[in-house]
Formats: sequence, C-alpha cells, structure tokens
Amino acid sequence: MQERAYEKRGEQYLLIKSPPASGKSRALMFIALDKLRNQGLQQAIIVVPEKAIGASFHDEPLTKYGFLVDWHVKPKWNLCNAPGGDNGGKVKAVAAFLASADKVLVCTHATFRFAVDQFGVEMFDGRLIAV
Repeated sequence: MQERAYEKRGEQYLLIKSPPASGKSRALMFIALDKLRNQGLQQAIIVVPEKAIGASFHDEPLTKYGFLVDWHVKPKWNLCNAPGGDNGGKVKAVAAFLASADKVLVCTHATFRFAVDQFGVEMFDGRLIAV
C-alpha cells in the first residue's frame, strides 16, 4: 500500500483507503516530505480525527530505510499533544505555524475547522492538507 501511494505522490488529490494499522501514517510521511522537498509546497498540515491518532506522527528516522530525510515534527507543532482543553490557543498556534518557516503541523479536525473558519481557506494555499 505504501509503495502504491508513493507512486502517486505527484497527484494533487490522493485518497488512501486502507485498514487500520496498515501504514497510512507512514505513507503520508513519505508523500508529505516529497511534496515539501520536491514539489514546492511550503508546509504540511496533518489533520487527524482525534488526539490519539496524532501520536502516529511522532518523529521517524526514515533515512534508516533509505529515504533522503527524516520525519520531524517540532513538539510545539503537534497540537494533539497539547495538555488540557482549548480556549482558542490551538487556533492561534495554527496562525503562528502558518507564519513560521517550520514545515509540519499536526492537529485535530476540530482545530483545523476553527482555523479555516477564522482565517479563510486562502490562508492555506501552497500547503499540503492531509485529512
């Protein structure tokens, strides 16, 4: 599944439908890194349905498997790991990320939806949005 998905990495839209624990998160890491490195996208925003799934996107040493770069998410940009509830701070964090030179953000559907509502969809142009 990962190999087939990576072969399609140049497509604008991808639908990866696969059973749980089949490697979708890892496939997305490879695709996102290629889009950032080779396809001119500024940033990657990984949008997950619940906080627990955000843990799938911790740092991974992909060079160990022959890839050119490792997967790295700065702790402050994995909003799924933020303690406690939210009083708008995560949406502010999305704004700070968009204004930064950092490459990867992980957040929940709810956070992303509120960010789009607040900033408009145009704010996300030139970025990979993986839901």
